[in-house]
Amino acid sequence: MSDGRRSALPTAELTTAVCAHAVIARLLGEEFLLTLRHREQRWHMLPGGAIHSGETVCGGLRARLRELLGAEVGDLAFHTAIEDEPRPEGNHVNLVFDTSLVGADDVEVVSRNDQWEAVWIRWDDIRATDLYPPLVRRRLPVGTLRDEAWWATELRSASEDGEG
Repeated sequence: MSDGRRSALPTAELTTAVCAHAVIARLLGEEFLLTLRHREQRWHMLPGGAIHSGETVCGGLRARLRELLGAEVGDLAFHTAIEDEPRPEGNHVNLVFDTSLVGADDVEVVSRNDQWEAVWIRWDDIRATDLYPPLVRRRLPVGTLRDEAWWATELRSASEDGEG
């Protein structure tokens, strides 16, 4: 029988980081996707990063792209949210947007961060690329830049989609 009091069991404090990433594609004979490759560990991620306290999601994503690439982007079209597997240090929720570079030579984008290298990968090679978060790699279409949203509109976690 419950008396309405809270359980005396200890609870772990779990933090959630909100990150925003951009899908920046270009068509130059073939379709390419801009990624950032970690210089030491060699895995890729979509450009972007953590949203800081006091920033809007879109404002934070624009700031991270300026910091990482020195580039401005156009309109941001929301596509999906991907929740990483829970970790002892906290969760990450990744918001993914489609956009394009503005006023920059998108063939020669250079990372402004010593830890990351800007790399254009062929759209057809996305599935074979070590791209973080893994669910992104599975959800990107192969060989097409479509105008409609290319991810499911419902919000899903990595564990619900078979990642893990």
